[in-house]
Amino acid sequence: NDPEITTRVRDLGVLFGDGRALGDVRHILTDTAADPAVRRNALRTMLDSKADLAPLLKQLLNEESMRTDATIGLLEIGDPDAPGLAVSRYQTAPVRDHDPLLGAMVTRSSAAKVLLEAIAEKRIPRTDLTPFHARQIASLNDAALTKRLGDVWGFVRTTDAEKRASS
Repeated sequence: NDPEITTRVRDLGVLFGDGRALGDVRHILTDTAADPAVRRNALRTMLDSKADLAPLLKQLLNEESMRTDATIGLLEIGDPDAPGLAVSRYQTAPVRDHDPLLGAMVTRSSAAKVLLEAIAEKRIPRTDLTPFHARQIASLNDAALTKRLGDVWGFVRTTDAEKRASS
């Protein structure tokens, strides 16, 4: 009756499509009385399972303790509303949540475009975007997005190591 073993077995069940295990994890995720860390683990398990999560994640946006994780989850699954929700969340989120939100937004062109527009409109401070984030955007290999990055933030310089690797 080790809780860690029980959790691991349930997570494996979810990954292999066990409907009962998926229901158990969904129950944990929606249990507002459960420990937020346990709920975040349940969310990660659900995201790994590739289940249809958009409706559940949007429901979790109503809970302060799960809002950032739910927003990041929506970005990860490519929900079309996620970029706008992420910018809104960024503006009200605690500072500790800024980097994870930015990190999730720079992994998809659609979200990065909305992020750069928010920076251009001064809804997100330009200085919050780090060189790491800028490199992530540039690595999406979207010429229009890279140009917009240059206009809004500046251009990413190629390092000597990157120059050697590309030659």
